[in-house]
Amino acid sequence: AFAQKKSIDGFMDIPFGSDSATVKSIIAAKGGVKDNTSYKDHLVFTGLSLSNRKVLILSVKFVDNKAYEAIFGFNEFAESDALNYYDIFSKDIAAVYGKGDMSNNFGNSSNSLRIKRLKSGNVFCKTLWQSKNKNTILLQFAPIDQSIYIELTYQSDDLWDLNASKRRSDL
Repeated sequence: AFAQKKSIDGFMDIPFGSDSATVKSIIAAKGGVKDNTSYKDHLVFTGLSLSNRKVLILSVKFVDNKAYEAIFGFNEFAESDALNYYDIFSKDIAAVYGKGDMSNNFGNSSNSLRIKRLKSGNVFCKTLWQSKNKNTILLQFAPIDQSIYIELTYQSDDLWDLNASKRRSDL
């Protein structure tokens, strides 16, 4: 699904390919605090909001000191409101990037059963946006310790490929 609106070129006004110093500086200016679980090619931040949504955690990955992936975690919603939160979040992203490609394997189950199965990891629900440069945004549910989270991932296609090729050559 190709986005019909804005191109996907980064996250939080941070262009893909930005170095770690730039990422740290911009995120700090937005109130983010670097977490002590960070290491050289993987920075972790807390204390942020994105589109008026409290971010539980932000993970930014680097290859050759260039940001190629940002994963935001959200859980600031009542479990019973998880599907509605996801739908509104998806519509907000679509307003900027165009219609995404949504898929799930819910079947004809009730919302309460869907939530129970999402928490256990037995079903999935995700929406993917891809721009012409093949960069992507992925919104999906993530079960962690029998709780339900929503992950929002921004990813650079070219830099992801570079990271993958470097990992293969390290084997």
